[in-house]
Amino acid sequence: MWSNTSTALGFSWLPVGECTRGEHHSQSSLDALVGFGLVGAASAGICITLNVQKLVHNRNYDPVTGRQSIHFTRIPLWWAAVIANGLSELVNLAALGFAPATLVAPLGCLSVVFNAFTAVFWLREPFFKRDLLGLALISAGVSCIVMGQVGSPAPPITVPYLREVVASSSFYLYLASLAAFLALLVLWAQPRFARRFAWVYLAESAVFGSATTAAARAFASLCGPPLTGDWANATSREGWPFFWGSLLLLLLTAVGSLLTQNQAMVRFSNSEVVPLYFCFFSVGGVYGAALAYDELCWPGVLLLLPGLALCIGGVFCISYRREARVARLRAAAGAREEVRPLARSCISATHSASSLSIGSVPSVVSSLSLPPGAAAAATGGNNGGSGTGAALLADSAPDEGGASSRA
Repeated sequence: MWSNTSTALGFSWLPVGECTRGEHHSQSSLDALVGFGLVGAASAGICITLNVQKLVHNRNYDPVTGRQSIHFTRIPLWWAAVIANGLSELVNLAALGFAPATLVAPLGCLSVVFNAFTAVFWLREPFFKRDLLGLALISAGVSCIVMGQVGSPAPPITVPYLREVVASSSFYLYLASLAAFLALLVLWAQPRFARRFAWVYLAESAVFGSATTAAARAFASLCGPPLTGDWANATSREGWPFFWGSLLLLLLTAVGSLLTQNQAMVRFSNSEVVPLYFCFFSVGGVYGAALAYDELCWPGVLLLLPGLALCIGGVFCISYRREARVARLRAAAGAREEVRPLARSCISATHSASSLSIGSVPSVVSSLSLPPGAAAAATGGNNGGSGTGAALLADSAPDEGGASSRA
């Protein structure tokens, strides 16, 4: 169906293939939708658990000492959030057993969407106009990705297919490109730019993350029920090298990705790290799925790539420099709160001054630290005249401007 559609639309001349490796190239729409649902559930879970951890740290902060009241590892709620986060990551891994990485990797942007809502309704952070724009872009991008990938041709990741993969030239091109790009980042970019720009460590993390996604796609596809594979792959003579090899590669590259990502998080704010990491990770995941598993096909790519670009734009709208925008807004709100009591006190003082009677003036003036003569003059002295008091005020008025008429 997709081949005929591609030819009818006139896209057969384009350089991306129509996914012809392997004997079977049909993807169940139900499996893809299950994968989509698992990604959504995992994104919501990851978002909630990370915000719970943040809430624990906020409550554990002592404003007097500027430190934690107790170590956060002694708080049961923190451990519950960490365990729930691990389960959410397992759900994300399970999604790769049902749907191609070209669908799963870009949909990580859903965690940014859920975080935007939890930050507003739970952590009471402000909602900006650009957040609405970001949500609209992500919604459009997710729609494009889902429509482009659900029902599109995709290879079944089985042991025979993986043997074809490791024997193909595109697989070794993929590995060589990752190694070359990582060497370029570590040997050239890191010494020059890592202290000033977050993209260096995040690009390194994305290189590891691309390999993690490819390994996770193979491992999850080989696992048996409730996933789509067969547990016999773990022990069979033909299947065990791929089963355990993909798991080992998954663990090693995940650790590398986590370490380099934290290098960026230590040096830069989350509002810079999150959008850049999502951008690099999504592109790396799609790149690995295209070269390693031949999952980037026409005409689905015509919706996948614009959808990916829309999701990246939406993530940048919501997350980029968000902390600085929130800080500026709260500083402005704090300044307004400081001005309001001052304005009320000025209004009260003006009202009190306007309500003073002539008889109350001596008692008010006597409370001021004025010389006796000045106080008498201000109240009219024994003569009861008001002209002397006016003269005193006129005489002292230049002193407020920096000069005295008595000079």
